[in-house]
Amino acid sequence: MNKKLVDHAAADLFLRFPCMVCLMAILAGSPLLAADSMRSKLLQDQEITMFVPFDDSPDAEISEEGLVASTSGESVFEDGVVKRGMSLPPQEAGWIAFAAGRIFDHQRGTIMFWFQPGWNGDDEVGKYTLAWITMQNSDKYFAIHRSLNSNPKELFVNFSWDNSMNVRSPEIFQQGVWVLIAVTWSEEQQQYALYVNGEIAAEKAWKAIKDPDLYRPVSLKLGKYYPHDDAINSSYDELMLFKRALSSEEIRAYFNETNPNR
Repeated sequence: MNKKLVDHAAADLFLRFPCMVCLMAILAGSPLLAADSMRSKLLQDQEITMFVPFDDSPDAEISEEGLVASTSGESVFEDGVVKRGMSLPPQEAGWIAFAAGRIFDHQRGTIMFWFQPGWNGDDEVGKYTLAWITMQNSDKYFAIHRSLNSNPKELFVNFSWDNSMNVRSPEIFQQGVWVLIAVTWSEEQQQYALYVNGEIAAEKAWKAIKDPDLYRPVSLKLGKYYPHDDAINSSYDELMLFKRALSSEEIRAYFNETNPNR
């Protein structure tokens, strides 16, 4: 293991329950804190490159690039999926960004996060950018945003180097309801997939990048990219990036453990 993570929830329990017997009894009943939980395994994975819990700060707790986030507008921290989450309210038109040079791998990887829209989709118009990874050439990017061209309740994943790989989800956006979004890709397996709430929503063949220099990752941005993008007016929790494609079993197990809608 080359990374260590102190779980915030476990730290809170130590403060509240100094009696070790009581602490162990509580931990034994908490699936998220158990050493063999999928969440614990993912946070200790050799290939994790970023983890942002959004408990009380937009900064990362694990990052291969840098822990401190750049921010614009106000971030509000309130009840999330695991402890607390981060809300970007509409009046601030806020966003957060991270350097992405070493957290994103073109050949293989996963991005996964919980998202709670402050809108239903079909009752509003506008472009909502959930996550955007910009490349050295600013015309090249990997974007996850709300669909505008067909059904605004759908999620649209766009790889600018090959539009034939773009995919859409079924209708997933419901105001105030958390949804787990994950995208995996693997040049070796020649496949990438969009997961919604632990299940594959769309998949296609992965196509290798012909000119990697144009696609060197620069930044990861949540909430807004272009100046004319609408304020996201939504919440995030548990952002994770890996330099490997997580398996369907891992994503499903993580969803089942953390699902707040049960």
